[in-house]
Amino acid sequence: MAGLAAEAGVEVVVERPAGEPRDRQEAWLRAMFAYYDRHGLPVGARVLRWLRSSGR
Repeated sequence: MAGLAAEAGVEVVVERPAGEPRDRQEAWLRAMFAYYDRHGLPVGARVLRWLRSSGR
């Protein structure tokens, strides 16, 4: 997410939560954003064109 913000010219502060998640939803959100940090967030016109052309 920080990389996406940097490309947009936006300054961000990344805060990583400490301790155990409070509930199932928080655990899921942490896992989702950790995935995005590792693999990137599929956004933008190129991704949309690919999705449309691949029939997904």
